[in-house]
Amino acid sequence: MRRLVTFSTAVLVGLLALLIGCYDQPGQAEFNEGLAEFREGNFVRAKALLENAISKNPGGELNADAYNWLGVANWRLGLVAEAVDAFSDSRRLNPDDVTPTYNLAVVLSKSGDMEQASVLFEEAKLMDGQDTRALEYQAQLAVRQGDWASARRALYEALDRKPESARILTALALAELRMEGPDAAASYLGQALEKNPVYAPALYNLATIQKDYLKNPQDAKAYYRHFLELENSGPYVMRARRALMERSPLLPTPTPRATPTPQPTATPTTAPTTVPTPTPTPALTPTPMPTPVVPPTPTPTPRPIPTVAPTPTPRPSFPEYDAYLQQARELIERGNTQDAFTAYIQAAKLARAQNRPELFDETLKKAASDCFDQAPAHFALGKHLSSKNEHKAALNCFKQAAVLKPDSDNIMKALAAAATQAEEYDTALIAWRKVVEMDRGNPDAHWMLASAYEELGSREKAAQGYQDFMRMFPEDVRIIQARRKVAELRTREAVPQRQTVTITRDSRIEPAPRPAPTPTPDTRPRHARTDQVEEAPPPQKTPMLDRQLNFNKTVVRKERAAIQAYNRGTHYQSAGELDRAIYYYKRAIENDDTFAPAFYNLGSVYLATGDLDLAKDAYLNALRLQDDMIDARYNLALIYHQLNQDVPAEKHALEVLKRAPDHANTHMLLGLIYADRSNQVDRAMLHYGEFLKLSPGSPSAREVQRWMREHAPVN
Repeated sequence: MRRLVTFSTAVLVGLLALLIGCYDQPGQAEFNEGLAEFREGNFVRAKALLENAISKNPGGELNADAYNWLGVANWRLGLVAEAVDAFSDSRRLNPDDVTPTYNLAVVLSKSGDMEQASVLFEEAKLMDGQDTRALEYQAQLAVRQGDWASARRALYEALDRKPESARILTALALAELRMEGPDAAASYLGQALEKNPVYAPALYNLATIQKDYLKNPQDAKAYYRHFLELENSGPYVMRARRALMERSPLLPTPTPRATPTPQPTATPTTAPTTVPTPTPTPALTPTPMPTPVVPPTPTPTPRPIPTVAPTPTPRPSFPEYDAYLQQARELIERGNTQDAFTAYIQAAKLARAQNRPELFDETLKKAASDCFDQAPAHFALGKHLSSKNEHKAALNCFKQAAVLKPDSDNIMKALAAAATQAEEYDTALIAWRKVVEMDRGNPDAHWMLASAYEELGSREKAAQGYQDFMRMFPEDVRIIQARRKVAELRTREAVPQRQTVTITRDSRIEPAPRPAPTPTPDTRPRHARTDQVEEAPPPQKTPMLDRQLNFNKTVVRKERAAIQAYNRGTHYQSAGELDRAIYYYKRAIENDDTFAPAFYNLGSVYLATGDLDLAKDAYLNALRLQDDMIDARYNLALIYHQLNQDVPAEKHALEVLKRAPDHANTHMLLGLIYADRSNQVDRAMLHYGEFLKLSPGSPSAREVQRWMREHAPVN
């Protein structure tokens, strides 16, 4: 009987093991074997097994980790493009895991794509508030560029996240050595050894600082001995041994050892190791932006009349000036044009301080001539010539500076301005385009770009440029002037009609500092239009097909994930990265489709990109979930007004006033709607009057008052 029980038990255990094995995920065995091969250094075999694991279970939970490990294996094999693809797939499958994002950033930085790598490093920092890899790697990059201040800032932030890290303290010590001196560096290395007494890089660096900077040879030798007890191979071991045997100052001096550069890593988990506590951004109900004001008429700049200037009598030189000139000449002979330019600038400052304009002019020209490969030299001379109204000569200087440093926004702005002043409008057009690309939130650049189109006779593009200006900068004093220009440029159109700004997804603008900006209506009170029937409201034009938001419906509500995605959306919106903001707001909605603030901010982003259909749908969803969102309803009314659908615009604006009777901009919007209807001028007068009571200091007050005077009833 006992044998029968024993045999039955064995059979049962075997069946359970078989059943457990049967419930392993497809590809699990290949995944585990691939990791084992990876740890053994068999990267080719690991790559094949990981690819097999992914192919066996295309939608499996392990695939995000499998792709991450596959990316590291490809990197170790030198397959950069395949590594990038694998890390990107891992990010796509698990966007909340910081590891593939960090790994992809490392690979791109090592491949030379620093622009995209920087974006990913910033994203990695936001994804996990405890992870320090991105910060440490950014510090390493800053050190390579000699930017010790940036390196120190990054390491301080990393230390805030992991104050117990001897590695971060050691790296910070090397930055402090350059910034504050050896005492500060020794202090941080001492802290590192308190955290980890056997951290070899800290021991070696402290020994080197004691020996070469603080001149404490006995302490240095003690640290070198301790270092050698821990390490027995490598270049730093040889240097430490030589330092212990050193008897003569002629022997080589050891150098501080940098902490190891972070490399791509793989974390075999299906979820991020730590998740920051999400907190929603407070600015959920932003206030409207100020309304535009009537601009003053610009005063034309008088052109200087060239005169023959008398030759100044040479004044005696002064020693400090001559010393800087001599220093610059010596540096030029050594080929050091960068420091030579610095010397020339110091000489020029002395000449200006001594009220020697002729020497100042001569010094800047000499600097541009001798330091021909230094963009700042040509830029400085160009600024000086511009101040003297020598725009043609200044333009040539700025062109040379732009050739040497094409990505400098200051140089490009100066080039564009000089080209405009020199009336080289084709050059100005190219330069202002570049400035707009570099600084989309610059109203002057947009205005000058439209002006350049106008000067070159491109009437349609000029009109579009002024319309973009009105849309993007409604508070600018030039908005009324822009309207007049658009009207003038459109006079040749066959059928006069109300113009609507055409905006594409590529028309990007910088959002206001708060995450959810609220736009302001066109505040010019309009007269009754000739294309409308006198005794009836204007007909409403309804779009044939209104586009709607496209997102995956929530299956299981995940409030924490929704808040985390929402916070990242507000970050990217504030930074002007609107595509990323849209992605994360949609992700927040997919995790919780009752999250009204996410719909609201999504509407604000679409409104900023000019996609009125999707902005309208987002605001409608926000109001469906929370109908007391005053700013969402006001924005929705404004969108309907911009779409020439004044009936729903009026309906939502009146609803706003029911809930907030003192909403000044809603009174302004209703005034605009009623001003277009010849039989409702009295209602326009009423709402404009309320607007003036609530916002007497508005820049638009004068224009509103003018309209009211023109339409006041005659006694």
